[in-house]
Formats: sequence, C-alpha cells, structure tokens
Amino acid sequence: MSYPLKTIDEAKRLRRIGLSLGEIAVKFQISKSTASLWTSKEKLTKVGVKRIINRQNMARKKAFLTLEKKRNTVKKNIREKSKQTLNKIKLTLPLSKLLSSIFIWTEGEKGDFGRLGFTNSDPLMVSTFLSLLRGSFHLNESKFRGLVHIHEYHSEKEIIRFWSEITKIPQNQFTKSYLKPHTGKRMRDNYMGSIHLSYYDYRVARELASVYNMFAKKLRGVG
Repeated sequence: MSYPLKTIDEAKRLRRIGLSLGEIAVKFQISKSTASLWTSKEKLTKVGVKRIINRQNMARKKAFLTLEKKRNTVKKNIREKSKQTLNKIKLTLPLSKLLSSIFIWTEGEKGDFGRLGFTNSDPLMVSTFLSLLRGSFHLNESKFRGLVHIHEYHSEKEIIRFWSEITKIPQNQFTKSYLKPHTGKRMRDNYMGSIHLSYYDYRVARELASVYNMFAKKLRGVG
C-alpha cells in the first residue's frame, strides 16, 4: 500500500520532535515497522531529545509507582496474616521461657551458667527480650548490669541514658563502657551503639540453657 509523500513527511517531522514509533503508528494507522522504515534516518531535534527523556522518566516513575503499589499490597496481606497468627497465640509462662531461651541461644553467651549474657544493638530486640525474661521469672532487678559498646564519636552519657530508658535498668548499674575501634570510614546516623546485658543468677541461666537444649532435642526426636 502506498502513502502520500505528505503523510510520510509528517511522520518524519513527528519523529524528529520526539514522538515514538508507536505513537506515529497509531496516528497514521500503520505498523511500527513501517513507521521505522519511514523515519529511520531522521535525527532528533533538541525538543525531540527532551521529549523522549521526559517520556522515559515518566515511564520509570509509572513503573516504580506500580511496583510500589504491588509491594504495599503484599505488605498489607502479610501484616494481616501475621495479625491472625498472633491472635491465635497466647503468651503463657512456658512460651515466655521458651522464647527467652531462644533469645539467649541466638544472641546470648553460652557456657557461663553463673549468669545470663545478651548483646545486641536493636532497641526493639533488647526490650522484647527483657520483657519476655521479666515475664518468665521473679527477677531481682539489682542483679542486672549493662555495658554499652560505643565509638569515639558517641557521647557516653547520652548512650547510657538511652539504653537505661530502653532496658529500665538504672544508670548506676551500668559498668565502664567499652570503646570500640573505629576505622573512620563510616559514621552511622542515629546509631546508639550496642549493649551487653548481664543478669547474675545461676538458676535462671541454667534453666534457660536447659530449655533451649531440650527443645532442640525434642524437635529432632532426640532424648
């Protein structure tokens, strides 16, 4: 099928000012291969280059928003499932002890059963562990000790005050802070160091160690 030269010239003009092959094909009701054949030798004007860049940016933004919408939907569904799961779980004393023991098993010291040792830099994890531990035993709060690990760019007083509020352990029960070597390559914004918690009670430490060991053996069908 032949087309008027005027149509082909108009297609070339539109290509020069940045219309895509798809847009040209739709406008003249031709295939994209025909649009490409007509306009393959055309050079874009500055206006055309700017238009194409704007279209690419808009396409990327649209793709990002579409992906973000999908992610938010997935997150919402996961939160709902998590809520349903947690609503079925009752935090009993045995479960609190089991969860406390797993915290110690994964993030705590093992081998010194004269005390509990737990180190972490995540305030939520630290406060969750302490909440479970305090709900599992009748504890003597004076037996807690806190030791903060800091870099030279930290304010020691500020860090101790922060962790004292998180842990509900008085500042006078914090021992001398540990100054960690710093390479100087990176200063982490809003990083409040880490805290090492100790609780001195042989029976509590021994019981939690026994719980996680027996729980692991039970899962494996041992013992």
